[in-house]
Amino acid sequence: APSADLEKFVRYLEREYKGQQPINKNTKFVDAGCGNGRNSFFLAENFGAHGIAYDISTEAIKQATRKVNTHPRGSIDIAFTVQNLNEGIPAEDGTQDLVIDAVASHVLRHNERIFFKNEVKRVLSSGSYYFLKSLLLDDDSHAKQMIKDFGTNAGEENSYIHPTMGIFEHVPTEEELVKFYEEDFYI
Repeated sequence: APSADLEKFVRYLEREYKGQQPINKNTKFVDAGCGNGRNSFFLAENFGAHGIAYDISTEAIKQATRKVNTHPRGSIDIAFTVQNLNEGIPAEDGTQDLVIDAVASHVLRHNERIFFKNEVKRVLSSGSYYFLKSLLLDDDSHAKQMIKDFGTNAGEENSYIHPTMGIFEHVPTEEELVKFYEEDFYI
């Protein structure tokens, strides 16, 4: 199933566009950190949108590719690939109507987050959207405990090295997140 927050975002766009279909067969999107493609399939199957989707997990991309191959030929236009978020987004400048980051970029370190944000800006067309679903430190006692217990070697405030997976995770406050994006995006 797609992210409930992405579904809400699409309904919001439909209200803003007064019943018109803002996501449609002409929509081009990037799903960064797509996992098994659940959000990409939601946009393609329900609206006919075309996508570029990538994730670092080879297994997740295999699952998504198998699902694409079960659709009638040509009915789903999503190019799935294995790629890390800290690499450039595989799209031309100004060609995308929507970029999805559904709890993906929190694994990037500060300089990588800046690079990724700039890549999102680069590929988005004028008047397009960046859908960001993020972890937030505010009122998250688990994240606060993880930072307390495993943040010493992370090298960044509000960050930790996950004890089981060994990966870096950054959990911003809402204030930090807004400050990071407000100069470049309407929030």
